[in-house]
Amino acid sequence: MEDNWKSPSIPQQQLNLNIRQLSSHTSYAPHWHQFLTLTKVIENKVYTLYDLGCGVGSLYKLLKDNLPNIKYVGIDFSESMIDLAKKTWDSKNFYVDDFRNLKEDFSNSILYASGLLDILPDGVKELDTILNYKAKYVLLSRVEVSQKSISTYMAYGIEITKYIFDKQEFLDKIEEKHYRIIASSGNSYLLEFIVDK
Repeated sequence: MEDNWKSPSIPQQQLNLNIRQLSSHTSYAPHWHQFLTLTKVIENKVYTLYDLGCGVGSLYKLLKDNLPNIKYVGIDFSESMIDLAKKTWDSKNFYVDDFRNLKEDFSNSILYASGLLDILPDGVKELDTILNYKAKYVLLSRVEVSQKSISTYMAYGIEITKYIFDKQEFLDKIEEKHYRIIASSGNSYLLEFIVDK
């Protein structure tokens, strides 16, 4: 089901929705308000934000309008998403890649995953992958934490996985990888890597 996101019909639908949402601060999606709240906690401590599973890269515009001192890099495995992101936002900071195969040094960066862990069939495994990069900060957005379940729903005309974390498993994975939650807002969590642990 992961490859459903490579459907050529999705990018323009996602962009149309995001442009409406970006039209004013009051129309921002709830997870964007959470993103801004949490990113402002550390805005003077990081230089680059890597948007994992960036889709059409609308976060680039959100970041540029609200926190322009943070450099943005968008990464998505869908070539059609990245092509549209580059054209729409007139930026070269978008790359086609799988978030599981990154080689960068993230020690002074923030990794952002929104709408990524909740649409993959094994959120814990993918969270483990992200935390293994040992980024200074990780911001997880649109992460539901309660009782583990996996289901599906329809969006953009395709079937999508809906992953909900078991709360204790989620917290244990964060601690195991030497992170701590330093702030949260709604279903978004800002994690900091504990270097001396």
